[in-house]
Amino acid sequence: MKHLLILSLLISFNGISQQDPLTSFYWNNYSFFNPAMSGVAHKHEANVTWRNQWDKVNGAPNSLFVNYGMNLAEKHGIGVNYLYETIGFSKVNQLKVNYNYQLKLDENKKLAFGTALNFQNLAMNPIWIFPDNPNDPSLPAATSTNNYGVDLGIAYYGNKLIAGIGVTQITLNQSPVTSSSGASYNTAPYAYANLRYEADFMSESKFIFETQARTDFVKYSIDINVGYNWKDILQGGIGYRTSDAINVNLTGIIAKKYRVGYAYDMTINKLSNISRGTHEITLGLRLPN
Repeated sequence: MKHLLILSLLISFNGISQQDPLTSFYWNNYSFFNPAMSGVAHKHEANVTWRNQWDKVNGAPNSLFVNYGMNLAEKHGIGVNYLYETIGFSKVNQLKVNYNYQLKLDENKKLAFGTALNFQNLAMNPIWIFPDNPNDPSLPAATSTNNYGVDLGIAYYGNKLIAGIGVTQITLNQSPVTSSSGASYNTAPYAYANLRYEADFMSESKFIFETQARTDFVKYSIDINVGYNWKDILQGGIGYRTSDAINVNLTGIIAKKYRVGYAYDMTINKLSNISRGTHEITLGLRLPN
């Protein structure tokens, strides 16, 4: 009963607008939140991230991110992002195709301007167990809608500083999904601001400060992460997300190209008595320009 109550709270929380997904390894998914950050710092970059949010809470979000970016002639960045996410009775499939133009300020600094075309399918099927008679007219009907839109962004890449601002889900056709309970799910725009600063420490090691702020122009949240990269072999950090979680993350780097990471979020919001925390696993490839 307690888990069903939590599920109803999750559904009502997401009933105003379909949220953009969360990720603790947001620096591996920059291009999802800002198209100006595809294919800028690396010739090729690819990441796969799986996130199980609020473990043991029925209907809590589960997310899969997949992205790839490529740099062309040091002037253009192209990329693709795919998201699959389930929240309660809803299921999201989202595909984005990114492009950006990179203005070279000097040998080590760039300013990038980007846009993305995105397609999103949002489906709801408020039935937990397959019924004996799927044609029973009293059963709540499954609903689905397709939305198309654009993302916009700008980003700065320097020697030690990366910063960007992006706006996602600027919808070209608004087709809300209405559940049998009357809750309406719309696709609403989100704005993101990212900042990453690296400071050299001893031989080939770095301190890292990273933050991401996000808002749907009604509510906002901020991630802050402080990390340490040891000789581009091992990277660890401690993070905080306002009113949600404290996390630890660790990434192993193989041959300076391949990355394997794990993050654990300890829930500190009202779900903390039920949630067993959030688990996130990421795999990545980075080939420098």
